[in-house]
Amino acid sequence: MKVMIDLLLGGPGETPQTAAETIRFIKSIAPDCAGASLGIRVYPGTGMVEVLKRESPLDGNPGLRRKYTGPIDLFLPTFYISRALGPEPAKLIKDLIAGDKRFFEPMAEQPDAQATDHNYNDNTELVEAIRQGARGAYWDILRQLRNDG
Repeated sequence: MKVMIDLLLGGPGETPQTAAETIRFIKSIAPDCAGASLGIRVYPGTGMVEVLKRESPLDGNPGLRRKYTGPIDLFLPTFYISRALGPEPAKLIKDLIAGDKRFFEPMAEQPDAQATDHNYNDNTELVEAIRQGARGAYWDILRQLRNDG
């Protein structure tokens, strides 16, 4: 049976050392594939909000990422990435993965960044593969396309 492990990196308390430890462990257990997602969606009324408020007021929390302006509105997509991961957390995670093709790396935050993650939304490559007869878990189709290409 093929196995994929999904990692959710960048939560409160995440550091370069804890991220490195996690990625080393995943490499050691050798899954067929591993998704390295970065950032946690923050929803209103959750324990995550309380954790972040203890860190700093939400409006000034440097770990919050969003693509809207104005006051923080947790009904809109708002994400948290530990600021301990530095100014380029996706680059840090990619450096730790070090080109291991088993990993779907997190997306860089630059607007012109090439997609390297396993987002299924509007994924032309995935849609075309399915149209041509590919079957199975979407992540496994993307893994096979990447390893065959």
